[in-house]
Amino acid sequence: MRWYNPNMDGITDLYIACCSKDAGILHATIDDNGVLCRREMVHLDRPMYLAKDGRQIYATLRSPYADSSCSSEVCIAISDDGSLGSCSGERSTHGLVSAYISVLDGRIYTANYLSSSISRIPDIVVEHEGQGKDIARQDAPHPHQIIPTPDGEFLAVCDLGLDAIYTYSKDLVLCDEARLPAGSGPRHIAFSQDGEHAFLACELSSETAVLGYCNGHFNLQSMHRGIPSSFAGENLSAAIRTAGDMVYVSQRGYDTITHYHIRGNRLELAANTSCNGHWPRDFIMVRGFLIVANERSGNVVAFRMENGICAEMTSELECPSPIALTD
Repeated sequence: MRWYNPNMDGITDLYIACCSKDAGILHATIDDNGVLCRREMVHLDRPMYLAKDGRQIYATLRSPYADSSCSSEVCIAISDDGSLGSCSGERSTHGLVSAYISVLDGRIYTANYLSSSISRIPDIVVEHEGQGKDIARQDAPHPHQIIPTPDGEFLAVCDLGLDAIYTYSKDLVLCDEARLPAGSGPRHIAFSQDGEHAFLACELSSETAVLGYCNGHFNLQSMHRGIPSSFAGENLSAAIRTAGDMVYVSQRGYDTITHYHIRGNRLELAANTSCNGHWPRDFIMVRGFLIVANERSGNVVAFRMENGICAEMTSELECPSPIALTD
């Protein structure tokens, strides 16, 4: 094991949600050569997602209560050397399987996948109603992400069960909705640098949608399939990120990162590169490297980026059920 030296230059802290009862949040680092180093594990019961806000990390825990199935939100302080302190302020999300957490203007928001709701902690809960085309996966609403819009005025909610993106005010008053093709299963959204376009990973159809965005309103402009039609296995699109004129999507099953060039209101497929593991649930870009969390193979892998494309693998860490990353 390589140990972190806080006096070294060129080191970035990473925080990895390991969704296992005997795991928690792993603090690791990556250096300028793309070498990942393990530091410490803060033990928590099945963290689902992470949101970093200043020198704090907020996390959702799947079901930590003995007398309730609800998820919870916890806050962990980050020390000057990047290490994690103790948890404080554990609060219920008032929902089941809180798969996403966001911070906007100091307020905490969660998407509660199994209870068909979104929350502003501690006391606002909004439930969605209805179902989608795919009865096996869309028998009920399934909010999967709640994220601030680029203008900082609204929150966008991706509901996988209803094939829709909802726009809410900061007080969770519904402002608008945009419909996606039936059975597409919108999961996660990311925005262009200028904030005028959004790119949506559709879990069930393995497509990426391009939408226009302005003042709380989305409009669908195009749909693009990221994996070959010849692939006969199961695939579920997961995380999506943007960087410059590129969009990246992780593909669980095909086990790749799909790379697209942004061409106005369309996407052009640039590459599909192996994630060097199985079931890439999340990834981030740091210091010219793409770092991917492969949930089912239990490894986090770093790739050097060359001209916007994943090139050589530079290192990997083993950890149980890594499902979310932040830096």
